[in-house]
Amino acid sequence: IETGGKGTNQAHDCVSAGKVRDNDIYGVYATKNDDLVIVDIDCYRYDDVPESVENLPATFIVRSPHCGRHRYYSATEDITGSRWNWGEVRATNQYVVGPGSKIEECTKEWHDCSQPDEGRYEIIDDRPISAIDAETIKKLASKKSNSGTNDQTPKNNSQILPTGNDTT
Repeated sequence: IETGGKGTNQAHDCVSAGKVRDNDIYGVYATKNDDLVIVDIDCYRYDDVPESVENLPATFIVRSPHCGRHRYYSATEDITGSRWNWGEVRATNQYVVGPGSKIEECTKEWHDCSQPDEGRYEIIDDRPISAIDAETIKKLASKKSNSGTNDQTPKNNSQILPTGNDTT
């Protein structure tokens, strides 16, 4: 991924394993050959998050710089990516920015990723990735977006999104 941004600048098959260095940025990409599904919750849309999202099984979770959450799951069956007012389900041929990455700028008027200790994707629940089925994903649709709105103003800057059924 291009330094400081979220857009890709190379083919998806050009990856190498290793430690993320300071200010590096990379994506976690779900392919048709794996069972990775990432529930991408946007904090600034928190008022729109249905209870079914908050009650998802405990799993590996990363906090985004804008107070969102990336909840990683292993699909037990085919799951298609989808979009709601509160965020997205990222599946085959979709990605999220990986933990440890730092973006240096963003388009949010209410947040400055270039400031010290801002812009980083941090692991907040380091546990094994849990399984999830298509029926559980379908239950998230209670507030599916059809408005096409892109309002990115947070409902409440101090509001912290719960991490779910976590025991830590």
